[in-house]
Amino acid sequence: MNLVIVGCSRRKKTTTVPCPALELYEGGCVPHLHRRVGHHPALRSRLRILSAEHGLVSANRLLLPYDRHLTPNRARELRPPTVAVLNEEFERDGRPE
Repeated sequence: MNLVIVGCSRRKKTTTVPCPALELYEGGCVPHLHRRVGHHPALRSRLRILSAEHGLVSANRLLLPYDRHLTPNRARELRPPTVAVLNEEFERDGRPE
């Protein structure tokens, strides 16, 4: 199994209804990934997005738009919970290649 982790983007869909993270982010490499894997559930399940607000989230996690920047300080704050989430996933599903 492979795993892809990408950063969130400042540009987000304007919505008042929660939507999957892969559809929320409209900048960076996320739109490209959405076009490539958005309609492949098995590939989509291998994608994680590092959200400045929510930490590491799956492509399908329902989110609302927010305004928070992924600064170096915020990245340091997110490191421990991100490692914990990945360790939990690796223990449950095995380590990715």
